[in-house]
Amino acid sequence: MTSVTASLKKDGRIVASDTVHCQKSYFNWARIDFYVTESGSYTLSRSATTQTGTMSWDDQTVYIYPVSQCGAMVQASSTNVSLNMTGTKSKTVSLKVKSDVNNGRPRPNTVHYNIYQSNTNVVSANWGSWYTSSDGYDTMDLTLTGKKGGEAYVTVSLREGNTDVEVDKTTINISVGPTYTVSYNANGGSSSLSSQLKYYGDALILRSEKPVRTGYDFLGWSTNSNAETASYSPGGRYTDNSSATLYAVWKPYEYNVSYNLNGGSGNFSNQTKYYGKTLTLRTGKPSKTGYEFQGWSTGSSASRVDYEPGDSYADNNSVTLYAVWKLKEYTVSYNLNGGSGSFSNQIKYYGKTLTLRTGKPSKTGYEFQGWSTGSSASRVDYEPGDSYADN
Repeated sequence: MTSVTASLKKDGRIVASDTVHCQKSYFNWARIDFYVTESGSYTLSRSATTQTGTMSWDDQTVYIYPVSQCGAMVQASSTNVSLNMTGTKSKTVSLKVKSDVNNGRPRPNTVHYNIYQSNTNVVSANWGSWYTSSDGYDTMDLTLTGKKGGEAYVTVSLREGNTDVEVDKTTINISVGPTYTVSYNANGGSSSLSSQLKYYGDALILRSEKPVRTGYDFLGWSTNSNAETASYSPGGRYTDNSSATLYAVWKPYEYNVSYNLNGGSGNFSNQTKYYGKTLTLRTGKPSKTGYEFQGWSTGSSASRVDYEPGDSYADNNSVTLYAVWKLKEYTVSYNLNGGSGSFSNQIKYYGKTLTLRTGKPSKTGYEFQGWSTGSSASRVDYEPGDSYADN
């Protein structure tokens, strides 16, 4: 019987040692397994004791690689695959498992493969069986078929069978078209909305941000730059399989212009004035007994006129316009009818009583009797200083 002892050292320290016995036969051999937890350079010492004596071998330097660096790898014939729902929907990718045995970094004795896939709604993956390719590698064919437009990926992970440590992996990125571009036009407003990519058969969620425009409310988006109503809302769904430019739909701020007749009468309905636009005021005039209409003012008790009928109103504000009234005026004049004297005209206002002049004119050979509304009258209607009340 022969006993064999082997020791494994790292940095001069024995990390593992064992002795086995082998029965003498035509071949004497022994196997010792060491399990280590650190990679790196080790020194292997061996000796054997036989019936005839002891024998030893020169120390051997051994480099132990971690499983993750054992050298096995998985390679795909293509890592970027483009499919088209209106053209080539399917493509086949070949996967090969290779090892770096020529460089002293062998493939693990046992391996298994974990296959991951994202977004199965976009693409289906059909796996074939493993076979040996003409160049001697373990090979599997993977057929990828588009289901609708979008992005997906498939990852194949090569793992060591005993430790489940990942040795290598490859990722196949998949794009399924056709693709369409949806861009945004603020249509007089301002925004920083970038265009979006829309995939065939897939609904695109539009950007939720809103553009801004001074003096306008944003209503939504339309494919018509002159639209007054919106076809799409921020954050809404765009489902057409076509590129599009979406134009902002704007509604100008509205301001109310109302008329207060200030005691008068007439039919003056409100008007709507839009931001940035000039409004033509109503051309009609209200009426009020005993008063003359002067125009419109922004103050209810104003005597100053701000706007005439038919004027332009340009302010971006709501306003109430008040009618400005002036009492009607009547002129009372004096005809001395052949006499002499100084009698200037008087103004009589509607609804007010006027005191006539108290003075008397003179005429040679005549006595002044009073005043009449007729030039040849002999009847007196008013005495000097009387009240005149007619309107």
